[in-house]
Amino acid sequence: VDVLLETDKTGRGNWDFGAEDSSDEKTGAFKLHNIDIDKIRIENLALTFRDGETGLAKQLTLASLEVARQGAVDTLALDLKADYNGQQLTLAGKIGLIHFLLAHERFPLELAGKFSNAAVNIDGAINDVLSLQGIDLQARVSGTNLAELKLGIGPKHPRTNGFDLTGHLKGS
Repeated sequence: VDVLLETDKTGRGNWDFGAEDSSDEKTGAFKLHNIDIDKIRIENLALTFRDGETGLAKQLTLASLEVARQGAVDTLALDLKADYNGQQLTLAGKIGLIHFLLAHERFPLELAGKFSNAAVNIDGAINDVLSLQGIDLQARVSGTNLAELKLGIGPKHPRTNGFDLTGHLKGS
């Protein structure tokens, strides 16, 4: 499957199916209010995100993504194996329910894994994932050579013999 997510020059995403005014009811605009998932597995998915303001594109290829409900608790177990712009990415842990994400509600994250040759740990929540508002995450990334991490943003990273970055990501 090939998925293309893109924003226009104003930042509006092609995944926003609803109209912005009260004419929603008149036009029959499609809105997702609740999705409940017990288990899902996705394999071999190519996801491209294009930013309409900057023209930049990012590519994520999912080898596999498994998400499964953890009993009656409001969390899902996540196991991800992917490639992000040519670098291997693995993440496993707990996330919030999918309807939290679609309803612009607090979405908890407790994940650990690897990005390229770096260990990654993320713990916290994002109040509105779709608009990236209310980010409150503790993050730690450690590894050997910082230059190997190619995030595609900012200047190139310096070559190092080791690094350990810990921070609190907060804001929007």
